[in-house]
Amino acid sequence: MVVAAVAAAVGAGVAGWGYWYFSKDLPRIDSLGDYKPPLITKVWDRDGKRLLASFFDERRTLVPLDRVPKVVIDAFLAAEDDGFFKHGGVDYLGILRAVFKNVFSGRKMQGASTITQQTARAFLLTKEKTYVRKIKEILLTWRIEERFTKQEILYLYLNHIYFGAGSYGVQEASRHYFGHDVESANLAEAAMLASLPKSPNNYNPLRHPKDAKKRREWVLDMMANKGFASAAAVSDAKAKGLTLVEGSNPYLDVAPYYAEHVRRMLEEEYGRNTLYRGGLDVRSAVDLRLQAAARVALKRGLERVDRAQGYRGALFRCETALDLKTLESRLAARPLKSGFMWDLASLRAEHLASEAGFNLAVTAIQPGPGQQVGGRISKLDLKAGKRKNGKIGHIDFGGGFSGEVDLSERAWQKPLPGNMPKVWGKGQRPYSKLKVGDTVLLDLLGIEDKKLKLRLAQKPRIQGALVAVDPRTRAVVAMVGGYDFRESPFNPAGLCVQTDRLCRRVTQPPLYTGNPDLRCAKSVSQRRQRQHLETQKLCRRFRG
Repeated sequence: MVVAAVAAAVGAGVAGWGYWYFSKDLPRIDSLGDYKPPLITKVWDRDGKRLLASFFDERRTLVPLDRVPKVVIDAFLAAEDDGFFKHGGVDYLGILRAVFKNVFSGRKMQGASTITQQTARAFLLTKEKTYVRKIKEILLTWRIEERFTKQEILYLYLNHIYFGAGSYGVQEASRHYFGHDVESANLAEAAMLASLPKSPNNYNPLRHPKDAKKRREWVLDMMANKGFASAAAVSDAKAKGLTLVEGSNPYLDVAPYYAEHVRRMLEEEYGRNTLYRGGLDVRSAVDLRLQAAARVALKRGLERVDRAQGYRGALFRCETALDLKTLESRLAARPLKSGFMWDLASLRAEHLASEAGFNLAVTAIQPGPGQQVGGRISKLDLKAGKRKNGKIGHIDFGGGFSGEVDLSERAWQKPLPGNMPKVWGKGQRPYSKLKVGDTVLLDLLGIEDKKLKLRLAQKPRIQGALVAVDPRTRAVVAMVGGYDFRESPFNPAGLCVQTDRLCRRVTQPPLYTGNPDLRCAKSVSQRRQRQHLETQKLCRRFRG
């Protein structure tokens, strides 16, 4: 009896000392009660219906637990912790199983973490796999279970964990992978969401569809085995599979120059931390109908000016027979899905040096009107009069897709309005600059039975800017700062708007070109030139 009492006392002392030792530097759990994670700042159009851009450090939108469907909650319980509502936060039998398995395997294979433990780790600890961290995780789990209800813990967990592709929380994960809110998730989608926390990057269904499918079907089987879904519903979900969406970037696709100008204004006004983590909801003045018209007008105008200077030549030319043979062999070796064709617009000589570089430069696309693609000339027909259209280039895109392009189009020699000068080139038509095997840039105008309607194109050297201001409200309703934001994010239109704010008046936007020697003064009336000079004087006086 005495020995037993002494042993019990020693054991209690060791346990008490261990609790004190591991608890003395534990983080406080108060932050969980006032949960304010980094959120997305969203910029909308003037009607508040179309997303213009989003800025974030972590792409997250909080969703209340009552808006998360039961099927989603059940999927997470089946995959991560089916006894969540029964235990006190720690699955002791699961920990013992994991310890024995890790000991016999000689490495850490299992962690046996419940949802509460995962929440403690995600908020308050690191991801290092050590027994010290595991002990601290258990101690924090006890405190969390004492402080919060199961529903509150589940709310924190579902909104905080990482789902891959920059998405945090079930709401943004559902939007990114499926294109809709989590409220609309079905059984298969719920299983996919629940499969991601274990390894978000390895089970990303867009990047690793086979591994993601295996994991998703395992979650579905667990739901059936643990009574969260019927066998018939699980079989139906497996048969139907998933409908995934490729997430678009509204920042680049809708109004990039306008969105970038708004971003700069917000950062100046509120600071970077608030912009990228504060979850602001911003209504801009942009009218997307006018914005689209402005983009088209500026693009067509710049292309017209550039085309009149003459054709500059192919995007890429194989200088040696070895280069041409390498290109053809690598294209033939790469598999091409039905309905796809090759886009060679990014291909350059250095990409032929390695297979990895070649694969990055050459992409497979599904053709559609409005695209700008790169294609190889497989044949030239330069005999004048043989065809009604004149000199023709035959283009082969692979995958059975082909087309013909006019190489003698008069637009490459057409005079410019207002006696604008031609600064570079001599109005060369394309057929004088091309040969078989060249890669050229093409506008895809239409498609019929794998026959593409094409027009030869080239990226303009000239740049321009356009700002549209509502004279009644002084709101900037459209802004385009150049031909292509991806290639030239510099925004002279934004500088014009800033100048207008300084001078408190609407000014004539200055013409910006990539070539400082280009003079288009003749196309601007003398009256507008005088107005512009007067405005500049006012601006200098205001700044002085």
